[in-house]
Amino acid sequence: MNDHLFNLKEEFEYLINTPITSESVFLEWIKKASSLLDLVQELITVSYINYQCNIEGLQEKKAYTDSLEKLKPLYQEYKSKIDNKLIQHNDYLKDEHFNYLKDRISNSTGLVNGENSSLITESDRLIAEYFSLQMRMKVNWEEETIQVQELNGMLYDESRS
Repeated sequence: MNDHLFNLKEEFEYLINTPITSESVFLEWIKKASSLLDLVQELITVSYINYQCNIEGLQEKKAYTDSLEKLKPLYQEYKSKIDNKLIQHNDYLKDEHFNYLKDRISNSTGLVNGENSSLITESDRLIAEYFSLQMRMKVNWEEETIQVQELNGMLYDESRS
């Protein structure tokens, strides 16, 4: 994980330090930034799915915990830096189809600041812990042991007697 994290940091730093000299360079830069952010988000999501599929697995739990403690803060840090660079060069975003992007950047820079970043990471960790606890809760239902989450659907089924 640490080698992969180092490589991601290098790629993000290269991206942040890339000079924007024209509209075409800027649009290409946006594509690269988006791809890199998507990759990190995908790594976080995959570790979450693997953990949810094997809630008892220590390796999966460690991978997911690492993604919350290392990848998520990295994502938030560089997403903020990328958004700031987008703001600095948004004069290249002349077409009206960039309005959504401009609005998203404006909203996210206010929401994800340094103080909120650590709170968002802690919130994600607690949500994952909650779902982990939910997945481990089991009940006996009609002589079968099932997860409580499976039972929820049955409780609200109008056809049950």
